[in-house]
Amino acid sequence: MPAHARPRRRAALAAACSFALAAPLLAAATPAGATAPDPRVDWGACDDDILATVPDGERDRYSCADHEVPLDHADPEGERISIALLRRAADDPDARIGSAFVNPGGPGNAGRVLAVNAANHLDEEVLDSFDIVGFDPRGTGASTPFSCFTSDEEAAGVFGRLIRTPVNEEEVSGSLAGYRSYAEHCAANAGPLIEHMSTRDVAHDLDALRAAVGEERITYVGQSYGTLIGATYANLYPERVRAMVFDASVDPDLRTNDGLEQDRQRAGAHEEALDAFLTACAEAGDACAFGSGDPHAKWDALRERLHQGPIDVPGGAPLTADGLITGVAYGLFSQAGLGQLAAQLQGAHDAMTGATTEGAADPRALLTAEAPLGAAGPDAEPSPHLFSDPHFAFNCSDKPFDHAQGDVPALVEEWEAEMPTFSRFQLFGEAALCPLWPAASPDPYTGPWELSTEIPVLVLGGVHDPATPYAFSERVVEQLGAARLVTVDGFGHCFTGLSEAGDALVSDYLLDLRVPEEGTVVELDAPPFS
Repeated sequence: MPAHARPRRRAALAAACSFALAAPLLAAATPAGATAPDPRVDWGACDDDILATVPDGERDRYSCADHEVPLDHADPEGERISIALLRRAADDPDARIGSAFVNPGGPGNAGRVLAVNAANHLDEEVLDSFDIVGFDPRGTGASTPFSCFTSDEEAAGVFGRLIRTPVNEEEVSGSLAGYRSYAEHCAANAGPLIEHMSTRDVAHDLDALRAAVGEERITYVGQSYGTLIGATYANLYPERVRAMVFDASVDPDLRTNDGLEQDRQRAGAHEEALDAFLTACAEAGDACAFGSGDPHAKWDALRERLHQGPIDVPGGAPLTADGLITGVAYGLFSQAGLGQLAAQLQGAHDAMTGATTEGAADPRALLTAEAPLGAAGPDAEPSPHLFSDPHFAFNCSDKPFDHAQGDVPALVEEWEAEMPTFSRFQLFGEAALCPLWPAASPDPYTGPWELSTEIPVLVLGGVHDPATPYAFSERVVEQLGAARLVTVDGFGHCFTGLSEAGDALVSDYLLDLRVPEEGTVVELDAPPFS
């Protein structure tokens, strides 16, 4: 049945990814350093905790496995590690096309949960026709772990010193010292896995998993950092790609060749998204809780006040610059959550001025224990903190930094002249640690990126994405040999499941390999401040 005639059924959304006439399969050469196909995945029952959100009557469609791959794909007979997988079986076996791999980004987030929550992101026709396969990339989740510490207490002693947005000399020097200690722990405790935590390694793992589930070509949906996995795979194995969706794409060339400039542009994207949010809030008037007066001036006053010290909030702990700015950075990830973000900002402003405004909310809720890592998709597994060992391992393996750690305070001063809110937030992450990273030769894939897949990659890029700016999506389309950009006119980070029009395009692409027309623009279903 042609795509336009197929009745579309929408899956229920819980949050903010074959081909009927298959083309002949090309012979697949094995790139240098890659492995020959492994034996098939041995699927079995999943532990109850990973299926906690799945109704009892639906759990029989899920299965799990631990599959071994080489630690070093250049040494396939050497040490092996385990990759944890979860499969959600196709709802209609008669309509089954194959397996579709999914990844929620991070980096450093477990990925199996995206398969559990597949109905939040993919139309029911896709769930009818594909086994959805999520995997915890090496070092993460239930896969062989990457850890720099010998105990939780040891980790807490270091992570407790790291402030994402330090604003005074004591916080800055303490965070830099904490990162130095962190690097020392990684050198002492991480073991041989530290040399094999690049996205190239993950792409080789993914190809082994593709073969192990019985697919000659891969169908893949990646969010955020997951798009770098996809871009790397597509250039290592272009003839093995059936279809790929990149949701909120990174710029592969920039990320793997100039880590500091990538971070500077990400800080700028956060600034742009915040400015657009404040402008939209002013235009919304009473519909936006932060809209009375001048939202831009109110925000500037809040930021400057918090740089002087915490703000007392009735009934609990004071609000810090780190809490507010880090919370806003992640609050901009969801268009549907902008109304709540506005209410929390008004609560912060009330605490600063002593006012009481109807509709204001407790600003301390901005930063919760479930804030996402890095630039993860909305269904990435919650983390107990904003830092994690595999998060830094992937980033420090992939992103080159030529500066010394001691240059970071001067970079803050330079960047803040242009980007006053999010420069510290961005610089006190990888830029403060990766110059010290103890891996000797992690061997990232740095290009070329122009190898063509038979079917163009489908790229969804949001115009107000704070984590992977729209320019990144434009550039990945330019870099890849074949790709098509769909513009998402809205706020947030990662968009599958949030736009009926966009999801229809994704479904037609995954099911029938129909590529949208150039210049296609879609909107998100939930308007801001709704």
